[in-house]
Amino acid sequence: AMWRACRHSRRCLELPRTAVGRGWARHAASDSTAPTYQARVGDSYDSIRCFTAAEVGQFASLTHDSNPMHTDPDFAAQGRFGACVVHGMLVGSLFGAIVGQRFPGAIYLSQTLEFRKPVFVGETVRATIQVQGVRASGRMLDFETRCTNQKGELVLTGGARCLLPRGSPLAASREGGEG
Repeated sequence: AMWRACRHSRRCLELPRTAVGRGWARHAASDSTAPTYQARVGDSYDSIRCFTAAEVGQFASLTHDSNPMHTDPDFAAQGRFGACVVHGMLVGSLFGAIVGQRFPGAIYLSQTLEFRKPVFVGETVRATIQVQGVRASGRMLDFETRCTNQKGELVLTGGARCLLPRGSPLAASREGGEG
């Protein structure tokens, strides 16, 4: 891993590119009309982001969450964390993005989140989803979700569930047999 300067003058960790979206690229190059999803219990997919002050401001505007701890550096400097923090739900949205990129057309059914540490504006985070279960139909996937910061600290944990589109069965297996 190497450090690089972010657009907003804080240092961010440059991490290797991930496999997000590769499944769709394979589909696009084939003659098939529906994606072939490959996932097994234990498979994981990740994405890396460094949220800027502008992105946090846009999220605050869209959600009407104008808490100054997210957008006002002077106010945030006097608060518990000492700097502006990214909205937890913005960080949590990375999980749905991974599902959407890795499993195009999937419906994101549920998500649980536990916020363990703040994510600061300009801090690089790695969001990871790991397949924990594949339902017998092969269409429903359960994931463990987690985010770590550039120091490797766990900042967000939880779980998620998605439903794959009809007509695009999952070629998957679970421990102890086919899914």
